[in-house]
Amino acid sequence: NQINLSGTVMGKDNPINLSFDATHDLTTGEGQASLDLAALAFQPDGFQPADLMPRLIEFVQAAQGAVSSSGTIAWTDTGLTPDVKVLIADLSFSHGFLGIKRANGVVTINSLSPLTTSKGQQLAIAAVEAGVPLTDNELTFHLTKNNALAIEQGSLHFAGGTIQLGGATIPLDGAPVNMDLDVQSLDLSQLTALTELKGLSASGTL
Repeated sequence: NQINLSGTVMGKDNPINLSFDATHDLTTGEGQASLDLAALAFQPDGFQPADLMPRLIEFVQAAQGAVSSSGTIAWTDTGLTPDVKVLIADLSFSHGFLGIKRANGVVTINSLSPLTTSKGQQLAIAAVEAGVPLTDNELTFHLTKNNALAIEQGSLHFAGGTIQLGGATIPLDGAPVNMDLDVQSLDLSQLTALTELKGLSASGTL
């Protein structure tokens, strides 16, 4: 009364290499599959996340880096229960006027539809280009069932100081969002250097 399956799925026009082992109980209708997705390498002029999921073109452009995944998906007659970890390695991409440079972390997916994660996901981001340089950034977040990015805590480094953020929910459909920022210990000399105004100088912290 049990079906066992194993195999490998290879992409025809993309570098997908997904191996799986699955069992399904014909009596209970319950089963589980273990999945292992080999690393996918992205290049700005080559393979892109949108080649896998066209919807991602709205959020990720000019991606470079690698993503791999492993985990399990269990099912019953009431639905799916995924526990899938996605490894992000030196991933850079642009989103509108934002540039994300060398993001690293492991994200755990706990629902496929809608796509959500458990709380406390963490990413380290070497730099964020948003008109001003933000470096050595850390972000704690989760994806909500309402298609939004919930920021639990964030720390950005700018002009010798830090910008703390948290408690913000950013809709992924591009809707406007308000966010409170806690800015500490900015170096005024570095701030004035960023303005590129000739003859302007300052000292101290803000």
